Amino acid sequence: AKARGLEEEGISTWIYSGSYPADGGHITGTLRSDIVLIDKILGGKVAMSDHRSSMPSTQAYASLAAEARIGGMLSGKAGVLHIHMGDGKRGLEPVLEILETTELPISVFRPTHVNRNPMLYKQTIQFALQGGIIDLTCGMTGSAIPVPQAVKQALDAGVPLERLTLSSDGNGSMPKFNENNELIGLTAAAPRYLYEEMLSIVKAGVLPFEKALQLITCNVADALKLEDKGRIAVGKDADLIVWNDDLTLNKVFARGRLMVDEGQAVVNYDGENHLDFDLFLFYPRCLCQRCKKRNCLYLSIYSYAVFLHVHAGRSFWSTAAGLYRTIILNKNRIIKTKGLFLNEIVLFS
Repeated sequence: AKARGLEEEGISTWIYSGSYPADGGHITGTLRSDIVLIDKILGGKVAMSDHRSSMPSTQAYASLAAEARIGGMLSGKAGVLHIHMGDGKRGLEPVLEILETTELPISVFRPTHVNRNPMLYKQTIQFALQGGIIDLTCGMTGSAIPVPQAVKQALDAGVPLERLTLSSDGNGSMPKFNENNELIGLTAAAPRYLYEEMLSIVKAGVLPFEKALQLITCNVADALKLEDKGRIAVGKDADLIVWNDDLTLNKVFARGRLMVDEGQAVVNYDGENHLDFDLFLFYPRCLCQRCKKRNCLYLSIYSYAVFLHVHAGRSFWSTAAGLYRTIILNKNRIIKTKGLFLNEIVLFS
């Protein structure tokens, strides 16, 4: 439900089925059928070497990975097993054992939080050198290896850049434990960590800007078989970011829709555009037949044109063409849309 809600708000979303326990419930009963039958699901999730896991056997991990692989083969999706890595002493050993004793390919396994501690990261680099894709987590503290240092270690060891990705755990819970593994509090990971850590890689001189971007764009898209994502190219989704000269965010477009302008969000949490008039471009002619005022505001929505202006204390607008959507105004903000027929004009006092 959350994934579909975010999609309605303009953000492309996909999810994993499962949770920390290996025997966590799946929507349709099995991980394989979840991947095959539910468009949003790309793979499964499980925890490893973590005191919050269900302490599954290596065979249980292998069975879950096989479900993910077969589901991916049948659906044409990535079919991966996203593995939350904890601080446990086994580290990545169950995955390494599965690779030695079964026919499962290394591409099924996608460990994350791998920079949690030096021991785990040493194992992970060996995993990546064998062909695995590894995910570094931004914003980690304590014994974690900072992201710029972790990226440099991997590259210096010979890991191809294409096998590295970054993630933020944005808005996910971040529990705090004391030295006895007792829960003492909860915080939330910030989505901004991803952007900040990407810039920290550049500022540390580990990678140039265009290479650091791969860690959060095309590397991720390729790893998850998201063919419409990750690159600026004909036929790809128009997911774009405009930076200022100092590398602060100026604009964000999601599938061609303006989501952030001049560093400020212009779409609220429920997907409704709350855009000030001064965010639009001035258009030289008004197509509205009810008013000859030429100083119109132009907004393009989903390739249709909508013209807005204010005259005689009233806000009104007209569509350029087609059966489309009404934009309902509240003062100078767009707050709702509904159906509208060709050339209909709506007035608001």
